[in-house]
Amino acid sequence: MKWGLGYLIILLVLSSCATIFSKKTYNLSVFSKDRNARIIYKDTTYPLPTKIRVTRSKADLPLIFTTDSISRPVVVKARPDGRFVGGNLVWLYFAPIAYAVDLTSIKRFGYGGALMLNTRDTTTIFRHPIANRRFRESWKIKKGDVHWQLGYQILSNYQFQPSGEEMKTSGGCMGFRLGLSYAYKDGHFVCLTGGAAVDTYMPFTIIDFDGLYEIMSSSYIAVTDNFQWKRFRLGYGPAFARNTWDLRYSSKFDPTPPTRQPETKRSHSLGILLAGSYQLNRTLHLGICYRPTFLQISPDTRWSYEHMLSLEFGLGRRAYRKK
Repeated sequence: MKWGLGYLIILLVLSSCATIFSKKTYNLSVFSKDRNARIIYKDTTYPLPTKIRVTRSKADLPLIFTTDSISRPVVVKARPDGRFVGGNLVWLYFAPIAYAVDLTSIKRFGYGGALMLNTRDTTTIFRHPIANRRFRESWKIKKGDVHWQLGYQILSNYQFQPSGEEMKTSGGCMGFRLGLSYAYKDGHFVCLTGGAAVDTYMPFTIIDFDGLYEIMSSSYIAVTDNFQWKRFRLGYGPAFARNTWDLRYSSKFDPTPPTRQPETKRSHSLGILLAGSYQLNRTLHLGICYRPTFLQISPDTRWSYEHMLSLEFGLGRRAYRKK
């Protein structure tokens, strides 16, 4: 197996999550339950609640919190941005060059998404202001909401039973999922989802195989009933899957002759989809999907257990809310 130039070229061109998605400046939300509460930032006074435009930096962020009775200086400590921490869980292993780019970028720092200030709290140094409010926020799904979802598989496990073959097991990290959901009542929604995956561990990579090699792939469509509890979402429902086991032969590097002829075996099966996720912020989810199938309907009808188990990052936003 020989790595192509595509992997190196893309790693040199692309940088990682913090560099691509983070801006040098962003809005920091500041809240207070006190009457006539204000903050002073860069000699400008803002009544609370408000949003201030801050610049990413390793330096502390100084503010002055004032009410009718107090005037208190506060400091917000810089910390690694969530995109840098979460996104590089993948890039650190698969794309260390992109990870190194993030390490040299000032955009990997931030001050959190929200800051809660009040006169009863005497804290003057905030290290994780996001925990004051955002961590408790659950972004409740309301009746009539329509959401879209896009998922990328970080890690997957496949177990297939091709007709006439022994059990096949493989893994990979290349797969996508698309979904559209409708909330039929508060905190409950039905979702139509479909996806496809292949057992490669190197996304965006050109790979040259030598001799006989196997490729396993799967695609599916499912309808799930889901419910939300705080930031957790759980769903289950019927699924239809097409699993493919592909035996191929490459003679590019003069390998030994194949011991059997290359062939492709596909099966269509019925099963279920079990999905769970945790909402990291308004857009990003971390989830796990387990999709077992039990009844094979083609090329022959028989009971046969197969599965795909995957860990994924997901993006999801509300597309419509009923007024």
